Amino acid sequence: MQNLQQVFEQLVLNPEHPKASEWLKAVALAFWYEDFVPATDNFLGDDVAQAGFVLDKLSRYSCTPLSSKQKVRDYVLPTLKLNNQSKSVNTSDALAMAWGVNSDLKYSFKSLLPYQRRSYQHLA
Repeated sequence: MQNLQQVFEQLVLNPEHPKASEWLKAVALAFWYEDFVPATDNFLGDDVAQAGFVLDKLSRYSCTPLSSKQKVRDYVLPTLKLNNQSKSVNTSDALAMAWGVNSDLKYSFKSLLPYQRRSYQHLA
């Protein structure tokens, strides 16, 4: 598999791609179980909002380790919010509206349900 940073970038740049669910799963599992917090410095314009939305959404799940949640909430999200210029939205997801993104990845996030349970054993 590709480097996780590259997978995150593909997800942010192409959220409507047919492989978006697969990319989101890889990023989510690494974020939740491997202490992976992607870099967000290279995004511009609407991509800043999409990156912020994905990380904000992932950090809200109960399976997120406290260390990752704090890193994202204290350092990554404030920087992204300052640089967010996106305002166009066409979604019913409140968090997506707050970030100003059109792609809420609704079905991709729904597919993550089996990986959020205590019974899930992530084997790195």
